Amino acid sequence: MPISSRTLAPFVNGAVTNTQPRWRCAPAIRGVIPQEYKKIKRSLYITKSTIFVATNQLSLLLNKNSSPMFNKETEYALRSLVYIQRQNNEGHRPGIDEITGAIDAPRFYTAKILQNLVRQGFVQSQKGKGGGFFFDHDKPDLVLREVILSTEGDRVLNGCGFGLKHCDEEHPCALHNQYAPIRASINQLVTQTTIQSLAMKPTTPRSH
Repeated sequence: MPISSRTLAPFVNGAVTNTQPRWRCAPAIRGVIPQEYKKIKRSLYITKSTIFVATNQLSLLLNKNSSPMFNKETEYALRSLVYIQRQNNEGHRPGIDEITGAIDAPRFYTAKILQNLVRQGFVQSQKGKGGGFFFDHDKPDLVLREVILSTEGDRVLNGCGFGLKHCDEEHPCALHNQYAPIRASINQLVTQTTIQSLAMKPTTPRSH
C-alpha cells in the first residue's frame, strides 16, 4: 500500500516530527502523557527524514546524515555495500580504510560489520595485493530486506509502533492504524530494492 498524504498527516503535522509534541495534531495519541510520547517516538522513529527514505529509494542511507529508521549497524552495512558495489562497477575492490573514509563511518565498528556480512555471504573479501571487498557476480542481486533482517531482526519491518509483543488488527495498539500502512510501504520498498540498483543511482553531494 503506497504512503498517502492522509496517512502521513498525523506525523508530518507535528505529532512525531517536531521536537516539542503538539497533541492536537495527533488524534491517535491524543492525551498520551509525555513519558509515553517519548516511548512512542523512541519505538517509531517516524520523522520527515524517514518519510524521505521511504519515498526516495533510501538515498539518505548513502550520505553522511543519520537515518532515524535503522540502527547504526544497518546504516553502515547498507552504506558500505552500496559503496562496494559502486567501486566494483568501476573494476575496483575497495579496502576497509577507503570504505570507512568514503561513507564517514568508524573504522573498527564498520570492519566488524563487514566481517559479519562476509560470513553471511552477502559480500566477499580478499587479502593482499589487489584485494578488497567485492560481490560475487554469479549470485542474485542483494535485496535490502535480507541485509536489514540480518542486522535489525524484524523490529522495523514487522514490529509494533508501540513496541508491543502482540499487536494486530484484532488487538491493535493506539497507533496501529496509522503505522501499519507506513510499515507496509517500507516493507515493499526494501523488498523491491537491491544494493545493485541503489549503486546505479547518482549520489547526493554532502553539505559542508
